[in-house]
Amino acid sequence: MTKISIYFVSPVSLSTGNVTIYKASNHSIRPRISATSEFCKLSNDGHVVNISIINSTFNEYGEKYYVKMDNNFAKVREYNNDPLRGIESEVWILKSESRVKRTDEDVTGLIQLTPDVSKKFNNFSKADQLNYFDALKQELINKVPVQNSNLTLG
Repeated sequence: MTKISIYFVSPVSLSTGNVTIYKASNHSIRPRISATSEFCKLSNDGHVVNISIINSTFNEYGEKYYVKMDNNFAKVREYNNDPLRGIESEVWILKSESRVKRTDEDVTGLIQLTPDVSKKFNNFSKADQLNYFDALKQELINKVPVQNSNLTLG
């Protein structure tokens, strides 16, 4: 897990808002973390919120990401628990490392088409079948987050 921390001048309590991380190049949502989830931990003094984030969130090297915090993610303890304003889009920018970290671990998965899609797929020309796989691969790259060079369909 990766951790990001948000520091507050006055002690806060967590409320009902979310922190959302976006990939800056296409504004796609990475994780959205609720203040009420087990991934958000408030320090004992109430000045720091530590948010645990899965490592694959920032897996595209040299990519920029931004963190958006909803209004009412936290409340100020000293002022009748008044909700705090959030952090707008593209204000808090993070950039991943530009070097690739290699791992020896491979993950193998199986994709199974539904019977209806299988019938349609079998009637495709070879070129259309390849196009279908390319589109499927691109959709997986966008959803999983994984780099194009790290995903093969065979």
